[in-house]
Amino acid sequence: MDATDERRKTSTFAILPDTPGDGILVKTIFAGLGRDKNTQDYDQQQQQLYSSEICGRVLSVGNKVSLSCSVKPGDVVIVYPWLGCSQCETCSSGCPYLCEEVPGKSTAQSQQGFFTVSNYLVIHEWQNLIKLPKEIPKEVGCMLPYWALRVYAAIIEAKPAFEQAVVIRGFGNLLVIGNNNLELWCIAFLKNVFCDKNIKVICAESSQVDLSLALDGGADDAVLWREGASVEELVEATTMSGYNKMDVVIDLLGNATSFEVAFLALHNGGTILELGEKGERVDLPLSLLIEKSVGIKAVKAGSRYLLKQLVDLLAIQRVSLSIPTECFDADDVKTAVGKIASAEITGHAILRYE
Repeated sequence: MDATDERRKTSTFAILPDTPGDGILVKTIFAGLGRDKNTQDYDQQQQQLYSSEICGRVLSVGNKVSLSCSVKPGDVVIVYPWLGCSQCETCSSGCPYLCEEVPGKSTAQSQQGFFTVSNYLVIHEWQNLIKLPKEIPKEVGCMLPYWALRVYAAIIEAKPAFEQAVVIRGFGNLLVIGNNNLELWCIAFLKNVFCDKNIKVICAESSQVDLSLALDGGADDAVLWREGASVEELVEATTMSGYNKMDVVIDLLGNATSFEVAFLALHNGGTILELGEKGERVDLPLSLLIEKSVGIKAVKAGSRYLLKQLVDLLAIQRVSLSIPTECFDADDVKTAVGKIASAEITGHAILRYE
C-alpha cells in the first residue's frame, strides 16, 4: 500500500487506539442501518457492520493535522462518507463522489461502498467531518450524510422544474416512487424546510402500510401501485387518467417499470431524478426524449458543502422531522438486521454505541 492509499483509509477499532499524527480519532455514537430487507449492511460471516451514516464525538486530533482543521476534541460530528483521490480538482471542490481517479470509493473502501463501523474511527481527512449543532439530535444527525443528503441534492436539482411549473400552471406536482423511509425525507424537506406550498407531493407505494405512512408523514396524496398492474394501468392511476400529470419524479426504486411510469406520467419539460439502485436497463428512444423535452438526472450523492448547507438549514429552522426510527444497542446488531430482513421495521434502524 502506497502513501496515497494509506491516506485514503479510514480505520476502525473495537478498543481505544492511539491517535496517529495525521488523523482524527472519533468515538462512534450512532450508526444508521438500511431499511431494505435486501440490505448488505451486516456481513454475517465476518461479523462486520457497514454503514454510511455515522455520528460520533471527536476524542483527539493528531499533531500533524492541518491548523485549518475546524473540529476539536469534544465536538459532535457526522462523517461525510465519500472519498476520492484527495488530489484532483473534483475532490478539492468538495465533490469526491465524482472523482474519476478513484471511482466508487468510500471512506471505508468496503465492497458495499459504506464505512466499516466499530466503536472508534480514525479519519485522515478532517474535511469529511461536519460539526453537528446541538439543535439537531444526534440520532437524526447520523441519518443525514447518505440518503438524506441524496434526497436533499435531488430536490435542489428539481428546483428549476418546480419554478417552471409554477410559472405555467401556478403549482407543481412531485411524484415520489417507492421506499417509504426516503419518501418521508422528500416530504420533510419540501414541507418543513423549503416550506413551498405551491408543490404538491404524491407518493406511489406498493403496500397499504407504506402508503398510510406517507400520508401520515405529510404527503398531499398517495397512490397504491397494484401488484401485477401494467405500466399503462399504473400511469392511469398515478395521473388520474392524464388529468394530473407530474412536473418532477423522484424515483427511489430505479427499475424499468418505475422509470417508464415516471417518464409517461410527466408533463412535457418535466424532470426525472433517479436515486434507485436496482440497476435495470431501460429502452428510451432519443426522439421521444427530445419530443417531450424531459430532463433525466442521476443523483449518486451530494457534495460536502451541500451536507454542511443541509445541517445549517436544519439547525437554523429547527425543523421537527417525522422520520420514524428504531434504536438498538450496538451489541444487538443481529436483532436489528433480522428485523430489517423480516420487514418488521417501518422506519430507520439506528445502532446506539453510547
